[in-house]
Amino acid sequence: MFKKSFLILCLFIFTYSLVGQDMNKYKNINWRIYHSLNWKDYVDYKSEEWKNMPFKEKNSLFQIPTKELQAMSTNELIEASVDCYFARGIGKFSTINSYYEEIYNGFNGFRELSMREDIGKKIIDYYGGLQLQTGASSPAGLIMKKQVQILEYLIVHPRIIVKYKPDELDQLLSKLKEKYAEKTTMTANYSEQDMVPNVYALARVLEKKDQQTSIRLHNVDNTGLFLESGIFLTRESRDQIISISNGF
Repeated sequence: MFKKSFLILCLFIFTYSLVGQDMNKYKNINWRIYHSLNWKDYVDYKSEEWKNMPFKEKNSLFQIPTKELQAMSTNELIEASVDCYFARGIGKFSTINSYYEEIYNGFNGFRELSMREDIGKKIIDYYGGLQLQTGASSPAGLIMKKQVQILEYLIVHPRIIVKYKPDELDQLLSKLKEKYAEKTTMTANYSEQDMVPNVYALARVLEKKDQQTSIRLHNVDNTGLFLESGIFLTRESRDQIISISNGF
């Protein structure tokens, strides 16, 4: 009787252990995996466990643990934010502000980044250091073109652009123009559509420069729609925005 009871107890403990592991296996995967392009290699997204996992729990898997978050350098946070799953979907939002809110609310790495005091200089230097001609992929697997596009939107995120000092705005404007000029020489890799995030960032910086420049910018046809959407840019509007930026 004792032996039978003992075996039943052992079986219960073993079964409980398996269930516990099964329920927590996804929580033990590093947060970076969930932001990577090949996350399905690690997650059985068709499993009942994954399908039935509450949205709040799934969202928590994307977050950086507090101790690691606080220990990360500003550059590491920039890299993580560019790689962030939430930063890839601008096309699914009706306004760019909705896209920006998604990134801020969705990823604690970006929230931490936006609070860093050295964000202005660091993000400008990081952007300037991107080598457009390289085929290097990010830790998440993003090609260079995609990294540049995402960063050009993030670099003028409402919670970032307010952190720039006047001289940093000038530096950013200069770096954006350099990258735009470089893209125009790489037509095999960068299409007109790939210029849109760059021109958007230029427009946001021009808007912050001074009142006269902001008025000139908003006098450009369809600028309001472009600034609201972040993606709807005509060739004529693009050329006028570039012309205004070249005046600095």
